[in-house]
Amino acid sequence: GAPEGVVLHRQPLTEIGFEAEYFDVVLLWHSLEHMSDPVHTLLECQRILARHGTLVVGVPNFGSFQSRWFRDHWFHLDLPRHTHHFTRDSLSACLERAGLEAVSFSTVTIEQNLLGFVQSAQDRFMPGPDKQRLYELMKLGFDQRRWGEALALFGAAVALTPLAVAETVVSAFLGHGASLVSHARRRASGAPR
Repeated sequence: GAPEGVVLHRQPLTEIGFEAEYFDVVLLWHSLEHMSDPVHTLLECQRILARHGTLVVGVPNFGSFQSRWFRDHWFHLDLPRHTHHFTRDSLSACLERAGLEAVSFSTVTIEQNLLGFVQSAQDRFMPGPDKQRLYELMKLGFDQRRWGEALALFGAAVALTPLAVAETVVSAFLGHGASLVSHARRRASGAPR
């Protein structure tokens, strides 16, 4: 259940019925890539966003160095759960179609970028029947029957960490980090395109 005082809605944003211009901040954190119609979701965000409010969108960056290097082994590709992938240009276009404009972009999210590099490298260079084994192990907990695999995965993660840190810093500095974060607001005209 939700913490005390928190109302949890388990339905599409467009079906909740929030009042227009109700929120000062709307956060879509690594969720827009899961939506069947991202522009439709952004249109609803624009509707419920206060006149001078901020929309924060975080998505995997399909234009990142990690995406290019690891290709189908890239952790954030995550098919079929990710139904859409974004670059800075495509996210800007979606925001614009929804009557929003990007105020800033960043490709720095340390936890997403570091884990993305480590897991992508493991998927690429450590053969196994499943992808994202380290991530699944972290998410589901340690299974004592698989201690050998767990030690190998965590050992490889430790060995890869210095390279992951270097890639994260350089990629972020060059604007090609594995995550794309945009702060957006309503366009002055306010009308979707």
